[in-house]
Amino acid sequence: MDSFLLDAERILTAAGEASALGRAPRGLAILITREGGIHMKESCGWALAALEQHYGARAAYVVGETRTGVRVEGRSEGRKCLLERELPAKTARHLLACR
Repeated sequence: MDSFLLDAERILTAAGEASALGRAPRGLAILITREGGIHMKESCGWALAALEQHYGARAAYVVGETRTGVRVEGRSEGRKCLLERELPAKTARHLLACR
């Protein structure tokens, strides 16, 4: 697996762990520079492609929540990915709220 997808999976894991602790990341952009540096920015109002281009990033990821879990959308040099993970506690709360 290349670093683009591996980084997306690692970000998804971290987001899931943060959400389970009640610290869900909302509107967070993670940018990987061409030199390998990591920058974290607020993503509000930015399209993923615009973030990548504006900051000259090698890869850009946006982390967010869904009703039942977390998601990571990534973009790197014309490639895209979308990873989502359901979290048992959020799924249970959602199901109980639907009653």
